[in-house]
Amino acid sequence: MAKYYKEDDFEQWLINDNDRWNDPTSVSTYKSEVGSMIDWVNQNKGLWKTTGGTKFQNFEWYLQNINCDTDRDTFFSAVLNIIQKEINKNPENKSRLQNFKSYLCAFEDFYRDEGFPQSSSISVAQRNMLRQNSSCATYSKDELIKEFQGRVLFQDRISMSKNILFPIRLITKLWSEDSNTWAEGVCENILIIVKDINSGEISEKRISQIETLRIEKTGEVEVIIDKDKNKYIMCTSYSDPYEHAKIENGKIKYIKKRTDVKGAECDIPTDGSIIIDKNKNIRDSQNEIILWHVKPVKIKSLGDIAIDHDIPISQVLIDKKKQLPTLSKISEIYRELSQDYGLKVSAKEVNNFCKKFDSDQTKGQKYLESKCGTIFPQKEMDLIGKCKLVLMSKDENSLKSDN
Repeated sequence: MAKYYKEDDFEQWLINDNDRWNDPTSVSTYKSEVGSMIDWVNQNKGLWKTTGGTKFQNFEWYLQNINCDTDRDTFFSAVLNIIQKEINKNPENKSRLQNFKSYLCAFEDFYRDEGFPQSSSISVAQRNMLRQNSSCATYSKDELIKEFQGRVLFQDRISMSKNILFPIRLITKLWSEDSNTWAEGVCENILIIVKDINSGEISEKRISQIETLRIEKTGEVEVIIDKDKNKYIMCTSYSDPYEHAKIENGKIKYIKKRTDVKGAECDIPTDGSIIIDKNKNIRDSQNEIILWHVKPVKIKSLGDIAIDHDIPISQVLIDKKKQLPTLSKISEIYRELSQDYGLKVSAKEVNNFCKKFDSDQTKGQKYLESKCGTIFPQKEMDLIGKCKLVLMSKDENSLKSDN
């Protein structure tokens, strides 16, 4: 297979994204399989609709000639549609082609970070041909669970300052089948904020309730709920440092852009119907947050969706310390092995730790099992798995983290 356009840059981009590709195997897989996907697209030009003699060139030709965001987005949408068309036509190849969709989305995320070539463009005819073939990207419930399951199994919480660590990749090495089953259950319960298109009502749905999630060309996301005739769009929560509620002189006041909103205040009831929790959130008697910012999400791919923890895992490890005896033992051994390997106990060294652990002939898996036992710590993992997870825009999630 010949080297493809910006292959080395793509590999480095994968390496730099520790949240999604944080081990050499996954980086190598995505690097090589993007090449396989490109070869497949170029070998199946007959799947493209053509008009007026304008034909599909080849995958890399477009990458080297497109010079604006709209043409880039249309191109990747069109390729995704071509792959989906083949899935519908030949379902026996579904598994391989579904993987191609994931590789394409990853390469699209990378390409969006790249500058456009100088003095290049595509013709109006080519643009119209791409638009004729472009469509939205649709994901089934099972595809969503698989996508987020992979992320959950790489969300290590490693820090020298923490008494108890959560080295999920190490746990997965010890109990692969149990860990995957646990992560699948966690992902089935991930919440999606949705808005009823007709009534405007905002609610939360679990991924297990979803039939399909469709990313439109506009960036809007349509969510189809199983056995529900209502139409929904996906929303994201968002943070606004200048828009909040505060308590002052026995009243709840709504503040916008650092200014009291006239008339937007009320007395705090004394009957217990309003609760102020330890994080200063104002909740009603059903424990729902009164002030909740949500808006329709605008994304280009699944990579633009983040998993937000309502309560950080690191906080659970602190609050539930006495209920996590096995994780406590694993944490002690993780520190011991890190010292043996000459590594710092930090998130940046997780990949190196796992690599050394796999090649360790004296203090590898058998040593860890002798210290912690061979039984998967189901109760402890379930305790962590109970944390509320909600999908939100990656950009909004980053802003939230910054705040």
